Amino acid sequence: MLGRIFNIHDVVLIVTIMECLLLALFQLAIPSGTKKDKALLSAFLASIAISSVGVLLLWNDSISLGSYFDNSLLPYFLTVSLLARGPLLFLYVQYLTKENAIIARRHIAYFLPIPIFIGYIYWFGVQSDHLTMRAEEEAQKQIANVIWDFVKYFTVAFAVLSILYIRQYQLRLKQQFSAVSMGAVAWLYLLTAGFLLSWAWGIVTHLLSGQGLIPLVLANAFGLAANYMTFILVNSLFVYSLIYAHSALRTNQDATTPIVEAEIEDTAPNRIKFAMEHDKVYLKPNLSIEALAKRIDLPVKTVSSVINVQFNTNFFEYVNTHRVEAAKALLAQPEHAKTPVAEIMTLAGFSSKSAFHRFFKRVTNMSPSEYRKQHAESN
Repeated sequence: MLGRIFNIHDVVLIVTIMECLLLALFQLAIPSGTKKDKALLSAFLASIAISSVGVLLLWNDSISLGSYFDNSLLPYFLTVSLLARGPLLFLYVQYLTKENAIIARRHIAYFLPIPIFIGYIYWFGVQSDHLTMRAEEEAQKQIANVIWDFVKYFTVAFAVLSILYIRQYQLRLKQQFSAVSMGAVAWLYLLTAGFLLSWAWGIVTHLLSGQGLIPLVLANAFGLAANYMTFILVNSLFVYSLIYAHSALRTNQDATTPIVEAEIEDTAPNRIKFAMEHDKVYLKPNLSIEALAKRIDLPVKTVSSVINVQFNTNFFEYVNTHRVEAAKALLAQPEHAKTPVAEIMTLAGFSSKSAFHRFFKRVTNMSPSEYRKQHAESN
C-alpha cells in the first residue's frame, strides 16, 4: 500500500476493520437466527478484520504495533486469518441453509492447513519482508510464494464449494417447499459470488505481478481494488443478515435422498394424489414436503421419490401446478368474475405474486387477467 497514513485507501481498510468487528459483535447480540450460523458469520467477519489489519500493517510502513510484532508475529496472524476465511464462509452457508446442522470431523479438517502453515512459517523463519517480496534472497521469495499461492487458491476453492452448495440448496428447496423466496437465494448467490470474484481477483493480481506482466503501480492498484470490493461485500453481507438470513428456509439433506423404487409402497402414489386432489392440501400456502408426508403417514423420502421418479417433477412444481389449476377454475367461475386477481391467487394457495404469475403464464401461456377475459368471451 502506497502513501501516507490515513490516505483514502487506508481509511477504507480501517473502516472495514471497524465495521467487521462491530458487526461481528452485533451478530452475537441480535435475537434472530440460530447461535451456530451467527457465530460462524461473526467468526468470518473477524477473520476479514484481522486479515485487513495484517494488510494494513504489511504494506503501510507508517503504522506499527512494534518491530517484533510487525516483523515476526504478523506473518502468523495474516496467514491464519486468510486461511480461515474460505472454510468459515462455506460453513456459514451450510449452517444457514441446512436443518439441524452439526459439527462433523470433516469440518475440523477444513482448518488443518492453519497449523501446517504455522509450522511452515516457524520452520523457515518467515518475516514480513519475505511476504512483501522485499527479501534479497531468491529462496526467501520462493518460501513466501508458497504461502501466497496456497492461501489464495485454498480460499477460492472454498468459495467455489460455497457456490455449488447454494446450487444444491436451491434444488432441495424445490424438493421440500411449495413456496420459496428466490430473492433470498439470489442474495446469497450474489454475496458468495462477490467474495469468489474478490478472492479470484487476488489470484490474477498475484500471477500477473509475479510473472512481471504488469508494472508494480498497476499491481498495487489491483490490490487496492480488492480492498474496496471487500468493503462493499462486508456491508452487503450485513444487510443480508438483517433482511434475509433469519428467515432462510432450512432444508433436510437426507429427506431428498433417493430410495429404491421397489421399496416404495404400492399405495403411496394414490395417497399423495388423494391428498392433493381430494383434501386439497395445496391450498396451504407454506405447505412443505414434511407436512404432506406427515398428513398421509408416509416417510418424507418416499413422498420425495414418488414425486421425483413416478410423477417426474419436484415438490415445488407439483404443488404449484395444482394451485394454477385451482386458480384457473376460480377465474372461470361467474361468481368470481369481479374477484381481484390477487384474491384469486390467495384462494388458490399462492403466497407469492411473482410465483403465481410465473407459474400461471407457464401453464396457460397467458396472464390470469387474459385467461379470465378469454374465458368470459368464449362463454
